[in-house]
Amino acid sequence: MLKNYLRVALRNVFKHKVHSFINVFGLAIGLASFVLIFLYAQDDRIQYVTVLEDILGSKYQTDSYQFAGMPDPMQYPRLTVHDDFVEALGMKMVAGRGYSRDFPANSAASIIINQSMLPVLGFATAEDALGTQINLRNQQKEIIGVIEDFHYASLHNPIGPFIVERFFNPGIFRFFGRYVAVRVNPNDISGTLALLEAQWTRFVPNRPFEYKFLDDELDQL
Repeated sequence: MLKNYLRVALRNVFKHKVHSFINVFGLAIGLASFVLIFLYAQDDRIQYVTVLEDILGSKYQTDSYQFAGMPDPMQYPRLTVHDDFVEALGMKMVAGRGYSRDFPANSAASIIINQSMLPVLGFATAEDALGTQINLRNQQKEIIGVIEDFHYASLHNPIGPFIVERFFNPGIFRFFGRYVAVRVNPNDISGTLALLEAQWTRFVPNRPFEYKFLDDELDQL
């Protein structure tokens, strides 16, 4: 069940100036990610940890992508994430792989597409799309994986072509990394929440510990 997908969110501090807000916000996300990834390695109640730009299923951004063979860039919806996104959110790869700390060298030069993007690009199978080059903001990237279609917007909207990118530098991470998503063992929810809150308070004392379960969030859409 999605009940064991825990979203830990940071509260916006609007009283700060914009530049200070971005730096402080990014620092808090960075610390939170470090703490939770550390706990992931130490405590089996925390199964996977990732960072997302937006809450899955409620909001997304768009960007201009020019795939090989396209005369001009096209706008497509996208979500920027970090390592272990597929595992943390219970997704399924149809071909290729997701983002992982095991492959840090080419993370910045790679993207993942969904199944609905395949006919747009003229591919008969997901395997055919692997290795395809794409131009994004004058940077060459490569398709490393095809993910099974999922609702990236409201359940009332049809699923269309979608792209998943990875945070590729600290500046992008600070600015776009808004949510830490944690997949926890459902057998000890209360104990895991207490552990997360204790570590959060220890390392990020000036930010409140706030969380929601993803399925509760999606029920409100």
